[in-house]
Amino acid sequence: MDGFDRIKRIPENEWKKLTGDQQDAFNRRIKADKEYARSLNDTPPAALFVIGCILGVFGLRGMTFFTMTFGALGGILCIFAALWEIIRVIDRPHRYQRVRDASDEYKRTMNQK
Repeated sequence: MDGFDRIKRIPENEWKKLTGDQQDAFNRRIKADKEYARSLNDTPPAALFVIGCILGVFGLRGMTFFTMTFGALGGILCIFAALWEIIRVIDRPHRYQRVRDASDEYKRTMNQK
């Protein structure tokens, strides 16, 4: 997974020996890893974009209030779809960094004596 160390399950008897900070660091590492994996599997809102394009085409067909409303709605839906994709692209490096930070924190707390 993107160069991260594989998270190994901690046996129950060893889990009880860990301090609260160590358990918390492990849980944060798992949570950050799941969030990053979920961000990789997110699908873009292609249907929203297609519906927006179709409504936009219907809006160009006539100059009545009804068709212009369809055109405006189609444009807004296309803009929402594009913004959604931009936000997804911007958010992925932040989630990656959270995984790296959680992994580093976990290693730091596990090496404390």
